[in-house]
This record gives sequence, C-alpha cells and structure tokens, in this order.
Amino acid sequence: MMGNSFPENAVQALAMLYLQSRDLSKKSPEEICDLYIDTLKRISNHEQGQKE
Repeated sequence: MMGNSFPENAVQALAMLYLQSRDLSKKSPEEICDLYIDTLKRISNHEQGQKE
C-alpha cells in the first residue's frame, strides 16, 4: 500500500514553492503555518476565479 505524499496537488506545490522563495528565518513555526494556509487559500481562490 502506498502512503500519502506531499504535495498532493498543484495548489500545495505552488504554495510550498512560494514560501521557499521567502525569507522565513525570523518567522516562528506558527507564523510559517499561517503563511502556508493563507497562501493555499489565495492560490485556491485564484484558481477558482480562473475557472469561471
């Protein structure tokens, strides 16, 4: 049985690529988590807008 892999989809991959390009050295793990979730939402919303 195969396990889950990350990223599971293009939105997750794009969010991770975006965050990798930012300077996160002064961010806490909680801030990075918040940035990742916000980035996922922004990319998903943009993607949905493109489909309309």
